[in-house]
Amino acid sequence: MKILFVNNPPYITYGIAAGLAQIGEEPYILPLWMYPWDEQAKVLRQKIEEISPDFIFADGDPPNVNWEAISENVRFFNVPLIYWATEDPLWFKEISLLRSLDAEFVCTTTCELIPEYQKMGKKAALMLFCCNPDFHRMVESNPEYRCDIMFVGSNYEIRTWVSRFMLQPLLEKGYNLKVWGHWWRDSDKPFTIPPEFYKGLLPYDKLPEAYASARIILGMHLCDTSLTQTSMRTYEVLGCGSFYLTQYTKAHEHLFKRGVHLDWANNSEELVEKVDYYLSCPEERSKIAKAGQEYVYKYHSAEVRARRLVEFLST
Repeated sequence: MKILFVNNPPYITYGIAAGLAQIGEEPYILPLWMYPWDEQAKVLRQKIEEISPDFIFADGDPPNVNWEAISENVRFFNVPLIYWATEDPLWFKEISLLRSLDAEFVCTTTCELIPEYQKMGKKAALMLFCCNPDFHRMVESNPEYRCDIMFVGSNYEIRTWVSRFMLQPLLEKGYNLKVWGHWWRDSDKPFTIPPEFYKGLLPYDKLPEAYASARIILGMHLCDTSLTQTSMRTYEVLGCGSFYLTQYTKAHEHLFKRGVHLDWANNSEELVEKVDYYLSCPEERSKIAKAGQEYVYKYHSAEVRARRLVEFLST
């Protein structure tokens, strides 16, 4: 089965596309955003003519991607389009509904929205993010990244309340905390962090090293109401064999066992209590991290996702 991806975020290159290769399928990745806007239709057409894909795979709402170029080629070549609604549920109406119009198959991270896509006449299925054991694994720590607590992710305004809840008490108490990502020192944002805690942008290929170098990895999420939607970070951290402490979400409660695979905090006070507890209990921290890794390797790996996708496309 040949699947042509038109974007290359980590959840594709290290995730579903890697998983497809692992099970013997043929993924091809064409990052359209790298080409001028008015040339993307031609570039995609040439790639389709070259490889004759069985499916074209688009995701989310990547900037600088000409979606009309995708629609035009899907219609011209009559190649089924798979759309992965990675922006669900928050941007379902604004993004996913529009981007999925030309799709025959829709995958979503949000189980509650499957009936909505089915009402549109789409073949719809759940597909969560995942880890890739070939990449997300335990490695040696790196002194450059070493700290007690780490967060890797961007300072989205829509997530300001979570950033305050998860970071403000730790900043005030002066924990050994390192934060990587975009916009944490942007004065136009409603929440920023002091310069001594901000470490810049982390190259994705350094992620396992960074996670191996921190005692606690923090999680933050835009949605806390879905039973299935989480960021890819959950699977990345657990796949790397690191201890993960996140905010409470229904999805984490539904998909994982608290105190077995990971842990969460319901408020800032509980967060500080959890941090102090786990920093003082390295053996329990290690036990939970190991169990979390074993769990995602078994149920949430790129290979597991790829096999489920192939099954979905074949029905």
